[in-house]
Amino acid sequence: MVLASLPVNKPIGDLHTIGIGGEACTEATVRNWYNRIHLVNSYGPTEATVAVTNYEFKDDFNPRIIGKPIPSATLFVLDDQLNPVEDDVAGELYIGGLCLALGYLNRPEDTAKSFIEAPEWSHEDLGEYRVLYKTGDIVRRRADGNLEFAGRRDEQVKIRGYRIELAEIEHHITKLPQILRAAIKVQHKENGLPALIAFVQFAEHQEFQDVTPQHIKSKLQQVMPTYMVPDKIVFVNKMPLTHAGKVDKTQLIIPEAVSENAQTPVWNDNNLTEVVKHIWSELLEIQDIDDNDDFFDLGGYSLLVAHWHVMLPEKVRNRITLPELYIYTTISSFVTEVEKRLNQLEISQKAKAEEMEKELIQDSELLSNFEITTPPDPSVLANPKFLFLTGVTGFVGSHLLEELLKNTTATIYTLVRASTATEGLQRIKDTFAKFRLPWLPEYNHRTIAVIGDLSLENFGMNDHDYAIIAEKVEVIYHSGSSVSYVQPYSLIKKPNIDGLHNIIELAVTQKVKYLVLLSSMGVFSWGRPFTQKTWMYEDDSIYQNMPAVTRDLGYIKSKWVMESIAEKAKAKGLPIINFRLGFAVCHSTSGATVMNQWWGALIRSCVQLKSFPLVMGLKDELTTVDYMCKAIVHISKKKESVGLNFHLSPLAENDVSLTDFCAKIKEYYNIKLDGMEYNQWLNQWIDDDKLPIYPLLALFTEDVHEGKCLVEAYENTYYYDRSNTKRFLSDSDLQPPIFDEKLMTPYLQYMGVLSE
Repeated sequence: MVLASLPVNKPIGDLHTIGIGGEACTEATVRNWYNRIHLVNSYGPTEATVAVTNYEFKDDFNPRIIGKPIPSATLFVLDDQLNPVEDDVAGELYIGGLCLALGYLNRPEDTAKSFIEAPEWSHEDLGEYRVLYKTGDIVRRRADGNLEFAGRRDEQVKIRGYRIELAEIEHHITKLPQILRAAIKVQHKENGLPALIAFVQFAEHQEFQDVTPQHIKSKLQQVMPTYMVPDKIVFVNKMPLTHAGKVDKTQLIIPEAVSENAQTPVWNDNNLTEVVKHIWSELLEIQDIDDNDDFFDLGGYSLLVAHWHVMLPEKVRNRITLPELYIYTTISSFVTEVEKRLNQLEISQKAKAEEMEKELIQDSELLSNFEITTPPDPSVLANPKFLFLTGVTGFVGSHLLEELLKNTTATIYTLVRASTATEGLQRIKDTFAKFRLPWLPEYNHRTIAVIGDLSLENFGMNDHDYAIIAEKVEVIYHSGSSVSYVQPYSLIKKPNIDGLHNIIELAVTQKVKYLVLLSSMGVFSWGRPFTQKTWMYEDDSIYQNMPAVTRDLGYIKSKWVMESIAEKAKAKGLPIINFRLGFAVCHSTSGATVMNQWWGALIRSCVQLKSFPLVMGLKDELTTVDYMCKAIVHISKKKESVGLNFHLSPLAENDVSLTDFCAKIKEYYNIKLDGMEYNQWLNQWIDDDKLPIYPLLALFTEDVHEGKCLVEAYENTYYYDRSNTKRFLSDSDLQPPIFDEKLMTPYLQYMGVLSE
């Protein structure tokens, strides 16, 4: 705090060394001082007579690096079973050695909890001092041996299925040059899931109007997953501090204001603005709302969007879909659009579908103008030296990276959003840890984090760096896509469709590269009522399912457009291998999954409700992520695969439907689950916002075709042929997984349905 307040343009006399302790400083402070003096970061709790590590800032300005132990301290990074964790894996820090206190005076219970007997395997390192102090601090040991602080164990929270370190969010906020301090608290609302609230103090001479909440959120979205971005940002003049100089979060009060009117105003032709303001006030717990305020800037998120839609008057709700609330995010834009629609004749579903079809066909034009005169060397598929991989911080992308690292010797350029390459690599490592993937030391020099944004021209890179990648890379694996079950097509098409255009441009720049494209079985949508077919084959045209695609999710529409663009590029000679992925439910042995994904949320909800809907044949082509990634790498190394489509779907006889899956849960684990008629099941939870599936309410309620919602429309959907896949995997032992007790147990344990 003192250091940050000192002027950096004044003489410092004979001062040559500064030690930092207590509250971590900001990266901006480190950059201002590290080259003027010896700037040393010291870490240590009072229980270890203060400092036990030191780190002098030289090349890395990350203030969370706390360094290596001093001679009198022995440090261990351990898991919950008191076993050492691997480098770059987060664990709790334990301190041993002569520096330890004897305990807490007159507090025997607290002493017993914090000062524990050291495990036997550590005795040789500790010598005669065989007590460890349990710090509660989460750290990771970096490749250079220095420890990096990751947060407090008591500040790990679970938000929307994800375990989150509050300190990590605070660190990223304070990296912004205008910010001096940040603190995150969790708000437990009565009307929904917990929300992350960020308190922000500006650096001196910064004005509040210079930085908006949306500015901070947009910066954070570039370096961290969406679920970690704060729901609400509160500006404070000055942070309350403890006597030790740390932010006193107990003094930070989350602003909560309950609407003065207990009931929503009765809607009429002239008061829609008043009605919506009241709804927002109830949901966001604030009163002063301007017509041009943005719902998400004020703290809205997907669960509250579902509430917003439900609370609208029925006639208004019938004129605007839930996904469209992500477009009209201010009261003025929402009211203008709704009133326009109310004054027009309602457009039929068929007319809407026809308009959407025109838009999708227009968007599926190939923008790259290229000619291929020299095709690439086919041998590089089997033995590539340089690969380019997108989507690496996603579920499939991270597992694909692991397979490529294990089954090639290539250097892999990985596109990732971050501020620096070091931070980008750490994001990848954190993703591996989250999904229980091992990160081996040799991966460090073979994985190069390329900082960029898929939707930007040249990925937002400078010409020099882009040219190096364009020259070196031989094969592109494109896994990156924005996956959303609620956002409309107009929002999701930029990262997905623009992203593919930019990937194709890279594939034809300087030299032609092979493109391995990860598509989706979803390009066929729920087209069976229109095609009257039972099977879809790998070489079937996806256009025949257009009537269903136009009524499907924005994500499915974008995948259809992406594959249509790829087909045009392939027709011009670009060597493409296209994989249509089934639903990546989990890893077959670890059970790791994405907690907020559609299928997992549905299963957890059914277990909570003790019931499931009798929508027969509701299949999602359930597969495991490890099978798919092994198959992708195995097939894509063969030159004969170029130009073909591959279905990574289950065998038809093992294609598990929702009713099958729930019946297995009931049989294997004796969990009560009763099948119910669809509307009866829906009425059980339509007002229960605590249910994991609630933010996806629109999938279960909005009419997409002949009175059926999207979930009902997928009843008795297609089976998928996989002849190409079977032929190209015939020389391996890879088989599509069967969802039996052995596979389902770790999956349900990972989600918390079963105890581990």
